[in-house]
Amino acid sequence: MDWTQFSLTVVLTAIGTWLARSYLGSYLGKKGENRAIHEDLEKINRQLETIKSEFSLKLDFYKVVYPEKVKAAIDLHSLAAKLFMDIPAYYVGAQDRQRAAELEADAGVMLWRAKSYEFMLGEEVVRLTREYRMICVMVFLVEREARSRDVPPVGHGDVWAHEESFKALAIALRQTLYLDTLDRLMESAENKVTKN
Repeated sequence: MDWTQFSLTVVLTAIGTWLARSYLGSYLGKKGENRAIHEDLEKINRQLETIKSEFSLKLDFYKVVYPEKVKAAIDLHSLAAKLFMDIPAYYVGAQDRQRAAELEADAGVMLWRAKSYEFMLGEEVVRLTREYRMICVMVFLVEREARSRDVPPVGHGDVWAHEESFKALAIALRQTLYLDTLDRLMESAENKVTKN
């Protein structure tokens, strides 16, 4: 092997290496990029599966609890609505002391039920029920001399003193049934997706 042949071999090897390097470099770069994308997709899929399983567990729990929650809310709302209708009738009527005691007992049962449903309906419903009961008792059911003078029985127009607290309780019950749980589930799923 002479010097010319050796030089030619070196030059051809250098040119071949240079050509192969650009091809292999882009090939290996693309291969690495594809591998990184694949790993990212696997990570996202694992996160989605985790979210799906958590959502599924929450949904199964909600399917069990929701019918009981609806029964509790309807029961509490019907007690509050009955009291809402009976209070003005009592106040406008003869104001029999025995009837006042019955209405006060109904208000007590309503509060007791709200406390027993606290797990399903929440603390806010219990607080609003307590406020509603207090307005009904202090403004309408205690004897005329001991009634709360801070809150008149009938305000501007035909608005009764207990109307606002009844509406607040009704809205809280509606939100507890429909919006509360659905919003939390959706917010939980959105937060997990945005965190990852």
